[in-house]
Amino acid sequence: MYFDGAANMHGNGVGAIIVSPEGKQFPVAIKLEFDYTNNIAEYKACVNVLRAAITLGIRCLKVFGDSVRIIHQVIGEWRTKDAKLIPYQELLTNLIKQFEVVSFHHLTRDKNCFTDALATLAAIIQLDYGVHVQPIQVEARSFPAYCLNVKEDQEEYPWFQDIKDYITKRSYPTGMTENEKKTLRCLAMTFFVKMFYTRGVMMVPYFAVCGYFWLTIEKDCFEHIKKCHKCQIYANRINAPPIPLHNLVSPWPFSMWGIDIIDPINLKALNGHRFILVAIDYFTKWVEANSFASITQKTFLKFMKTNILCRYGIPKRIITDNGPNLNGTEVKNFYEKFQIKNHNSAPYRPQMNGAVEATNKNIKKIIGKMTVTYKDGHEMLPYALHGYRTTARTSIGVTPDSLVYGMETVTPIEMEIPS
Repeated sequence: MYFDGAANMHGNGVGAIIVSPEGKQFPVAIKLEFDYTNNIAEYKACVNVLRAAITLGIRCLKVFGDSVRIIHQVIGEWRTKDAKLIPYQELLTNLIKQFEVVSFHHLTRDKNCFTDALATLAAIIQLDYGVHVQPIQVEARSFPAYCLNVKEDQEEYPWFQDIKDYITKRSYPTGMTENEKKTLRCLAMTFFVKMFYTRGVMMVPYFAVCGYFWLTIEKDCFEHIKKCHKCQIYANRINAPPIPLHNLVSPWPFSMWGIDIIDPINLKALNGHRFILVAIDYFTKWVEANSFASITQKTFLKFMKTNILCRYGIPKRIITDNGPNLNGTEVKNFYEKFQIKNHNSAPYRPQMNGAVEATNKNIKKIIGKMTVTYKDGHEMLPYALHGYRTTARTSIGVTPDSLVYGMETVTPIEMEIPS
């Protein structure tokens, strides 16, 4: 059994799949017409599916979920301190007693996509109370539908044979008039006899514009590059990790921040600032940033108090690199005073704080595109932050602005094109 819960701005829902030993799947999706937290939604999903398994007469069950808290609390490795979750854990314990064998296992989110889709669908769909939706049939096809209409060419030679003969042999078909020869020469100017993969897949759109009709051109390019020795030698290096990456999990908004410094700008801005201090919240992906002439311990503490503590409260963890200006004596005393845990990236792998590194890159790109002269770079920083906050992030699927304020901000483009 696989389960998952969803709680978002559209509503709440649970999704689950019961898989028989023969591989037959029984999907379950339930819309919850009341507000719940995400953890309670996860418990709800597990409770409803255990009840469904009992109804089906199942005696032995393996349960898989992507919620670390729920799995470890149920098997007894973690204590349940939240008063709202204790009744659900007790209910699950009573349901488990009705099975002969039950085991709980944790899955990563990428392996629990189907139940996540069911839970999200149940949360966003609009249904009246008591309405049941029949199961949705999902099929997998390995070929596009339009290929069914393509008929095999019954001619002995392909349609481009005359063009190919002219390019290779400079010969015309028998019986051609002067106007037809002129037309053939014009057509031959836009064709090649042999394709060269000098830029790999990047050449695919170019050849498509030239008029080539080749359904599998992209697939063939990939296969050719895999077999080409020079393509493998001179290809760009892909710095793939030897093991799967582990995301830094933040239990609630503004509890864990990552802080880093954008490299010094060679040309100072009009106010003399060369450094930008960037902080990102790992839960909402909200970004705070300020420019400074230099980054010292006092500058860093001023940024912490003004941009983080006074706006979003005291965080639980702060992640920085090993720079002395971010880890000095004054900074450590500040952490001890407010009981903040500080974590540093490893010296041999300073890029491990990938969320802040990616944010730095995006902020620099946005400012670079908006800046007219290097002197007005500091004036564009607030607008760059606004653009970053109102853009949907891939990791969370929504904008940081909507997670923080619960609604979307009215942007200037909506004054011209109302949403």
